[in-house]
Amino acid sequence: MRLYHCDKLVLRASPNPESLLSGITTNTLDAPQTAFIDVFGKIVVMADQIRIRVKGTIEGGDVLLVIERQFFQRLKKHIHQYVLLCDTKLTEEHWFVYWNLDQDYEAGDDEHVIPQKAGQLVLSPDDLACSVSEEDFVRFRLKNNIPLQGKDFDQEMALNVGDWFVSFAKGCFLGQEVVARVKSRSKPPKKLIVINDIQCTSEQKKQMTSVSLNQSTGVKQGFLFVGNE
Repeated sequence: MRLYHCDKLVLRASPNPESLLSGITTNTLDAPQTAFIDVFGKIVVMADQIRIRVKGTIEGGDVLLVIERQFFQRLKKHIHQYVLLCDTKLTEEHWFVYWNLDQDYEAGDDEHVIPQKAGQLVLSPDDLACSVSEEDFVRFRLKNNIPLQGKDFDQEMALNVGDWFVSFAKGCFLGQEVVARVKSRSKPPKKLIVINDIQCTSEQKKQMTSVSLNQSTGVKQGFLFVGNE
């Protein structure tokens, strides 16, 4: 187990999370990743999510959303008008969030684990010991093509970043028309990739994010948006 402490915020959508989230997030509620996007198909806030059973209930349950802490106010502003139309509220849960670079964390009572492209997010009420440095976490993300909002992208057109957080079968959601049109009739104008700096122009080197030295090759690499040819 190798833990990295994340500066993320856990929010609980309750009661009836479907009444709020189904129409304004890009993925089904059983998927581990989703996003809030605007009517132009641009990302507002990316989120990890997990559905949890509420004690005393048989079906359904609350949904926990995990977002970068710096985007909480942006999310509140984005969803304000939709919250007024239903009884679902987003409330902050005072949990710690960790990225386990391995996949061997066994969740205890009041803990939850969300699978990732590599490793897993751990939500815990406990302040756990961490052994992964910032630099090691950046190398891990580059190796596994895991960009982060606020570091490697922000309010991009959703499909410029990727489509692992989008369901094309769930039905209508805010921004769905734009995303579906790009998917079915063309392709995103840009794509976010991991690239070695020796492949970049001097201007592209300035635009690279999460730059780190690949210890096996001795070459610097990072994330970069490039034309989607």
